Amino acid sequence: MPDNAHLDCYLILQAEGPIWAPVQKVKADRVTAKPPALKANQRALKLSLKIPRALFATPQLAANICVPDEAISAPIIDVETVTRIEELVSREVGVSLQISVVGQQEGNGHADAENP
Repeated sequence: MPDNAHLDCYLILQAEGPIWAPVQKVKADRVTAKPPALKANQRALKLSLKIPRALFATPQLAANICVPDEAISAPIIDVETVTRIEELVSREVGVSLQISVVGQQEGNGHADAENP
């Protein structure tokens, strides 16, 4: 018995948005074993896979995760953190320090000594 399994299938890709507009985003819609019926905004990508049979004896899981820059939130500095920093600097350096976090809305739980 060969060490590899052979599989032919179709990955259906779908363009999002109006058909008359330039394609901005493409998503994977489905995978089929037989040639698919397609909508006007879909294309079939025929795949020929050769995979080791050992994959089924010892399953492997894999994931690729990409977090876009716009999904990253700004750090949150709470009142307790500001107070600790002020106390630590005052004790270690010997100066009185007052920290104001600017750009935050009033009443949100953040340190707002001065609301600009």
